[in-house]
Amino acid sequence: PVCSDQLFTCNDGSACVEYRFTCDLVEDCGDGSDEEIRFCFDHTCHSSEFTCANSRCVELRYRCDHENDCLDMSDEHNCQYTPCDADEYTCDNYRCIPRDQVCDGKTQCKDDTGSDEAGCPTVICAADFIKCANTNVCIHTRWRCDGDNDCGDKWDETAEICRTQQCSAGDFQCVSNGRCIPSWWVCDSYIDCPDGSDEPSDTCSQHNHATCQGDTFTCDNGRCVSVAWVCDGDNDCSDWSDESSELDCADMSCDADEFFCSRSPQSRSRCIPAAWVCDSEP
Repeated sequence: PVCSDQLFTCNDGSACVEYRFTCDLVEDCGDGSDEEIRFCFDHTCHSSEFTCANSRCVELRYRCDHENDCLDMSDEHNCQYTPCDADEYTCDNYRCIPRDQVCDGKTQCKDDTGSDEAGCPTVICAADFIKCANTNVCIHTRWRCDGDNDCGDKWDETAEICRTQQCSAGDFQCVSNGRCIPSWWVCDSYIDCPDGSDEPSDTCSQHNHATCQGDTFTCDNGRCVSVAWVCDGDNDCSDWSDESSELDCADMSCDADEFFCSRSPQSRSRCIPAAWVCDSEP
């Protein structure tokens, strides 16, 4: 598309992005060019945003909220946090949580150290679950190297763990970090592996992007995503086509074993497993 002067043009020409959505740590361009360091280094944040030390922009409401939104902790520097009460535990990021949530097998501090689950009595994990090395948390084996900090201290995302894990049949394993991704993400013109090993030019140049296979949804930009991700409130396609108004996502009904989330007007509604309700995780 031809973008106006008020919009950022992705390097691969795949989309036009509002400047307020650039350098916000979320890749809106299929090639990630809206988050490239060489562009964001000279980027000027909006008056409603906080400028991180790494030149990234985050909303002002994220300043001093106990979370590392800038990814360099600069949004949490020089903050005056309210001291925790006697019946509360003070996390490494100065967040306050009830003391009965300490060593309960879940990370409520969200401080990237898992301080509320460190130094706890040894826990025995259920089948198909493994214990994190440094915290009192059991995670499903499928949660390793999925890009989420499930252990609280990012142990489940370390290179040592990811390089030794075995991917399921039908998955592709990234070369650099060992992450497992669905095979249909390979040669979909969207870099999912940090090293781009899922988009090798010599192979993908001859790859047919026309049809997505199996239980997959074809995005407007040609990418293939699981049909389970359609109308789930997340921008899985990177162009929002899996959340398009044409799909009538607002009228979507959940299965009997799912819970329907009622979200803010600017977001979509989605279904989550009923087991996730009241699990202390938003």
